[in-house]
Amino acid sequence: MCYWDVIYSLAGDKYKSWDWTFGRTPDFVLSHDIKYDSDQFECVLHVKHEVIMEISVQDRTLSGTTFEGLKSKFIGQRYDCIWPFLSFRA
Repeated sequence: MCYWDVIYSLAGDKYKSWDWTFGRTPDFVLSHDIKYDSDQFECVLHVKHEVIMEISVQDRTLSGTTFEGLKSKFIGQRYDCIWPFLSFRA
């Protein structure tokens, strides 16, 4: 095996992986407007190594059932899984 084959193999196996690219990011906290189950509300996400660790909701009118569903759907998931639910303001 030539050196270039080793380099391309390493690049493909390690450096192009999700874990290498995103999984080593520092912890962060951010706020997003979310659309979920026909509700729209602001929530705060606590993310560690691109995985959602905690969610808190700023909207007091959100039902407990919706909040529990939101938590069970997203906590422990990669941060990019929430992108389809984001609501961007114009």
